[in-house]
Amino acid sequence: MVCPQCKNKNPADAKFCEKCGTKLVITKAETEKAPSTFKLPKIPKLPAIPAIPRKIVLMAVGVILVVVLGSFGYQKLTNNPKAVVSRYFKALGKNDLTTALALVIPEQRLSAKSNLDSFLGSIERLDITKVKVTNVVVSDSDATVEVKLDFEMKLKSGQKFTYLGSKETLAIFDGKTRVEVPISEIQKYSEARLLFRTVKLEKVKGKWYITE
Repeated sequence: MVCPQCKNKNPADAKFCEKCGTKLVITKAETEKAPSTFKLPKIPKLPAIPAIPRKIVLMAVGVILVVVLGSFGYQKLTNNPKAVVSRYFKALGKNDLTTALALVIPEQRLSAKSNLDSFLGSIERLDITKVKVTNVVVSDSDATVEVKLDFEMKLKSGQKFTYLGSKETLAIFDGKTRVEVPISEIQKYSEARLLFRTVKLEKVKGKWYITE
């Protein structure tokens, strides 16, 4: 900054002249000429996002459609009276009470659990090797099916039931004697009766459930 009194050149930020001590006053013109010390920061350039090939987009859409349609197809295959009853007895054969009860209509699960607990508590072993669902009759809200099983069941008392659906006879072994009885007499044997009956189902909110 130039001193107006002695014309001495002083630093730009000086308030008094270094030579004569005169107070320095910054004029408007000098303010406009003064270089700015503020510099804008450099903004880094973002990398360009590569365009997604049309082929990949179409493949992704195709995968989504397959998953969505597949889920609908799976529900259609598993949510029908025949499939529900088959899953129920297969779960029972594996002693999987949780899965079996999930297939029973909700308001009857408590009583069904009591019956199944009593049944499973009386047996030592249950092997269901084949489940065949026949005579399926379906209406809008209910259905009935008949079940034929191949199974072997041993009670804790030692009595053993063996049934082959192809013969439609029940073989009973009490530890000493083996007797075959026709399926028409199954009502005499409470343990086996749970495995031989016409199963009824109801549809609740679009899903099929087994009902007592």
